[in-house]
Amino acid sequence: MQKDSIRTSLCSIPVEGYDLKIRKNRSQGQVPITPKTAIISLIEAMKKAGFPSSAYDFFDIDMLHFELTDNDIKNYFQSYKPHIIGLSAVTSTSYLQIKRIASIIRSVLPDSWIVMGGNLAASSEAVLLSTEVDLTVVGDGEIAWVKILEHIINYPDRKNYKS
Repeated sequence: MQKDSIRTSLCSIPVEGYDLKIRKNRSQGQVPITPKTAIISLIEAMKKAGFPSSAYDFFDIDMLHFELTDNDIKNYFQSYKPHIIGLSAVTSTSYLQIKRIASIIRSVLPDSWIVMGGNLAASSEAVLLSTEVDLTVVGDGEIAWVKILEHIINYPDRKNYKS
């Protein structure tokens, strides 16, 4: 695999718990939409490291949260087939969403890498033990994300832990 053949999907995760319908659309309610600055920073780090625009896709699950069904999420991953998925969980209330979305991803893409970053990574041990997430990144993720991508290019088999 090369930089121009890897497919990544960067996903924003809703801050609301699963099945919590507190507003009709994203511009209403007490929980504001957070800017996707972390994902944009990861994309910029990829560009700086020489990854082409064909190497990434941004799936804004947070923005589409009330319009998406689990089947819509499944269909996206079946269609795009990323090698690595980055999940941005900006708050601890995203835990149930991470558990649900990572499970959907794993059911469709059993060999893809699932990486989670954001404030929920402060609870990495619980996330890694209780969800389908493979890796978590604590703190600023730009350097770590590029290093993870480079590792996966060199060692694409996620089940080969010795590599």
